[in-house]
Amino acid sequence: MMKGNGIMMEQQVVFVDVVDKDKKKKRRSNRRPKHNIASSSSSSSCSVYGSANGTHEATEWSGTVNGSNNVSMTMNSSYSQKFGSDSHAIKDPGMGTVCNGGFSSFPTMHIDEEAPELGSIKDQCQYPSVSKDNVFSRSCPEPIYHKDTNGSLPINVNSLCQENQQAVDMRKKYFDPYWLVETVNEAIQKGEIFVATFRVNAHNRLEAYCTIDGLPTDVLINGVAAQNRAVEGDIVAVRIDPLALWTRLKGSAGNTNNGGRSDGSKAVEVVGVNCKGKEKVGDDSEPNKCIPMSSDVSNFGHDPLTPIGKICALVSSFPFKRPTGTVVAIIEKSPRRDTVVGFLGINQWVPYREGLKKETKKKQSSVSSFSGEFIHLTPNDAKFPKMLVSLSNLPDCINKRLMEGDATVEMELVAARIDDWREDSLLPHAHVMHNFGRGGEIEPQVAAILFENSICHTEFSAESLSNLPESSWQVPFKELESRKDLRNLCTFTIDPATASDLDDALSVERVSDGILRVGVHIADMSYFILPDTPLDIEARNRSSSIYLQQHKVPMLPPLLSENIGSFVPGKDRLAFSILFDINLVGDVVDRWIGRTIIRSCCKLSYQHAQDIIDKLMDVERHGKFQLPDLYGPFGWEDVIGSVKMLHEISKMLKENRFKDGAIRLENSKPFILFDEQGIPYDSMLAEQTESNYLVEEFMLLANRTAAEVISRAYPDCALLRRHPEPNGRKLKEFEGFCCKHGLELNTSSSGQFNVSLGKIKDVLQNDPVLFDILVSYASRPMQLATYFCTGVLRERENEWAHYALAMPLYTHFTSPLRRYADIVVHRTLAAAIEAEELYLQQEKIISKSSKGDEIMAKCFSNFYFDVHTAESKKFREALAATTSKYRVPRMEIVADIATYCNEKRLACRRAEDASEKLYLWALLKKRETFVAEARVLGLGPKFMSIYIHKLAIERRIYYDEVEGLTVEWLETTSTLVLTLCTDRRTSRRASPNKSRPLEDVAWVINPCDLEPGLSHCVKVGTTQEARIDGMVQKNHGSRDEPGDELEPAFLPLTVRILSTIHVALHAIGGDDGPLDIGARLYVCSYLK
Repeated sequence: MMKGNGIMMEQQVVFVDVVDKDKKKKRRSNRRPKHNIASSSSSSSCSVYGSANGTHEATEWSGTVNGSNNVSMTMNSSYSQKFGSDSHAIKDPGMGTVCNGGFSSFPTMHIDEEAPELGSIKDQCQYPSVSKDNVFSRSCPEPIYHKDTNGSLPINVNSLCQENQQAVDMRKKYFDPYWLVETVNEAIQKGEIFVATFRVNAHNRLEAYCTIDGLPTDVLINGVAAQNRAVEGDIVAVRIDPLALWTRLKGSAGNTNNGGRSDGSKAVEVVGVNCKGKEKVGDDSEPNKCIPMSSDVSNFGHDPLTPIGKICALVSSFPFKRPTGTVVAIIEKSPRRDTVVGFLGINQWVPYREGLKKETKKKQSSVSSFSGEFIHLTPNDAKFPKMLVSLSNLPDCINKRLMEGDATVEMELVAARIDDWREDSLLPHAHVMHNFGRGGEIEPQVAAILFENSICHTEFSAESLSNLPESSWQVPFKELESRKDLRNLCTFTIDPATASDLDDALSVERVSDGILRVGVHIADMSYFILPDTPLDIEARNRSSSIYLQQHKVPMLPPLLSENIGSFVPGKDRLAFSILFDINLVGDVVDRWIGRTIIRSCCKLSYQHAQDIIDKLMDVERHGKFQLPDLYGPFGWEDVIGSVKMLHEISKMLKENRFKDGAIRLENSKPFILFDEQGIPYDSMLAEQTESNYLVEEFMLLANRTAAEVISRAYPDCALLRRHPEPNGRKLKEFEGFCCKHGLELNTSSSGQFNVSLGKIKDVLQNDPVLFDILVSYASRPMQLATYFCTGVLRERENEWAHYALAMPLYTHFTSPLRRYADIVVHRTLAAAIEAEELYLQQEKIISKSSKGDEIMAKCFSNFYFDVHTAESKKFREALAATTSKYRVPRMEIVADIATYCNEKRLACRRAEDASEKLYLWALLKKRETFVAEARVLGLGPKFMSIYIHKLAIERRIYYDEVEGLTVEWLETTSTLVLTLCTDRRTSRRASPNKSRPLEDVAWVINPCDLEPGLSHCVKVGTTQEARIDGMVQKNHGSRDEPGDELEPAFLPLTVRILSTIHVALHAIGGDDGPLDIGARLYVCSYLK
């Protein structure tokens, strides 16, 4: 025991087991992993402002942060007992202690940096467990202290091991215990710890980041010990490290030793990232980088006396440093812990099984016992650590195959769940639930994608289908009487040619010389799906339909989504309609909202509509086209005329929207082309056509209108959608890059941002590929649009707006067949509209015009909100009645629905991205060669980041420590020179057994192997002219268009930022690991 500042602290003695009876074992013990595991300084480091900054939760805890910022958690009895008796569960932040057996994990070193000298000043800042008084052993990276020296003097490792031979491994702890629930709640209230989502760098799992509300930059959680068993997606409690432990920002060129401010410094370059660190250029998990600020210390709007204000002041004062932190508790476990997909590694287990009898006689080694009980699981997602799976937890079918020596087990994808991650285990423990099949096949991969993202793709339950009407359903007479009949209008749908869930339709009619009435008709799913019924619960759980390549997972049963709820041509259908009266300049002068009955006359594809817009199809020539069936009294002249009118109106709406400040950051999108058997054979870049924008403008207008009405009627429980302003620091980084390259960019508002991009597009008209790259990077500062409940942000209405659309209010109303949020909005809107009608009937203020139309003074659906009427007693009574009728959910439920829909929407996007990657992988695996042009986005002495425009993907090429390749990196000019060499001694020095073959990095051709007079060219595609419905193929004039040929570049190869290079793409993994798309340099040399 020792005293300091009146505080008693108990020193832990760390024991190291060194067995040197067997030289072979001794050599093996000297082999350490590439990434050392870090000794946590979290328990010993003081907070930035003098007290502990952290939140804690046990691994077995599952809880949430309630409204008072308290953490409510539950834990099983074993953990409760452990933490209840552990005197080190709460540690004094003001005292330094030795981590309980933790390893040391060094922060990521930059490529051109030298390893710091142990005990140096710089070293003490970066490596908290290293000092001149600590000794590191290469075979055991933890600091060793003698029990009699209070950790102040180093001792001999071997003598310590001899003294404590009986204590090996039994008490070793690699991680600190989590804080107690009461401690977490108290620390959150004091601002000593912060709650955030844990995000892992996919390129370096030892780096993780947490975004803390109020901080201008993400907090780095560096090393296994600091991460303290948190995994991707966990909601964690983070304690901020003291300033001395903060790291230098990647890409920053300032002097970080003194932490001084750098006035007038340039912003970090976005596209030309110096690839010294391990972050992926543009990766979703990339942190919010800091950039130099002015000399004025800013607290970013926070009170400098508050904890968050003090940290912000330090961030402002030391702009080249990134805050670091330590996970001290897990507030809520990520759902992704339950949906791990990966491969079993049986190579480590099979040798043990074969020599089991021999090894069981030598139980001195803990390794042999360990190897026999567990096998490794390598997750597909690089953000997750390797896991240990007990043989007893394997399914019987897999266990049987292992016992029979079936090596194909490791070629199959398996589904697993993380069960536990104890303090004394470097890896989490998991158990396998089932296997999907061979990793090199499409169907098992698709099933794995759905499982990994918790997407339900089973058949709908019999209970959920029990109350659905028959397929021959007809509109009931009661609905014919109560709804507005719009079957006399020329109404049609415009959708992809293969679409079967038709939930929106359009109509247009001329009501006067200067007014056109546009009808936006949306399928009325709230009629069929009543709240809290089995079907409603299942739709809520699914949340959204998923559209993968060649696969669709519907939210609703096909009977609803493709039949009685879909706008099938020639059938009477129930709709929720909004009729807009629009003048000749695109202004909406009046509107009507209500439930209707419509009948679609035809199903147009986007291509049909585009042909009409392009005047390829008109009344005289429509017979030359393959047209859909036409129903009702309308002819093609009616349909063609309506499409043309709608197109003209949509152009005015779009122009007005962008005048109001909207911004569009849209790039060309790669489309995979499939043959008749559904096998991919090529890809092409395509972009949306005007027919897409036609439909989009009217859907946006309807969504905005629905948001206005429901937020007026239900200011506390309306489900809206918001898009926050971009991340300021990332935006400044992008602005700095444009300025450096002579491109003017104004990001003061969304409107100015959009105007600036338009001017840049004109400047780069001869380099459209670079403009596409800029647009892609312009989207990086953008935050995600999310659903929210208005009551949650009632005091912050300025945060309700949608930045990209430049709309103060927005929601989702137009896709109820594939989004559950739209169904909730339909119910809310129906209650508001019916409350208006009920009130007006009671007040008897319905009058008749000369034409017999009803003219109502409505307070919600009119342009101008009649607050006095809405707050009257009679109106509130009418609204209460309709609220009960349609079971409009209260604020807490709407908030939960918003959160869940946001989570499922992200999962859907991950699944769709994974599906696209899967089929690109299948395409590359099928083709022998796939050569394409690439632009260099990031460059450094170890790797380059490239953008392959044809596939719209980014990849890395690592060229350090490659056998036969000389790398020359010119730091001053950011230039790379790659040279082929035959003398291994002149090549770059590599660590033993670490150099890679040249074939992994480059496809090298010897010109002598070619026929005289011919150059080695590779055709990048043989695709004939292809048409994708609603999309137009984008041709930038690059040389990797279908049928073009690319020549290899000659070595030596000189590369700079934004250089154009040729690369050969290939498929990686499948049966032998996680699938990926690899890139190699496509070059030639006479030295080959």
